[in-house]
Amino acid sequence: MTEMLVEYMSEAARPHTMVLIEEVKDGGYGRADEIFIIPDAYRAKDGD
Repeated sequence: MTEMLVEYMSEAARPHTMVLIEEVKDGGYGRADEIFIIPDAYRAKDGD
């Protein structure tokens, strides 16, 4: 997905592009070559 956006919008889009696949466990994806972990404040709570 990122490569497609970079081809369309230029290399400037790369650091601002994030593709989130919810089935991937926390820490299993990244953005701009950095591992992304969801902070506790933004995590869904059970029963919400």
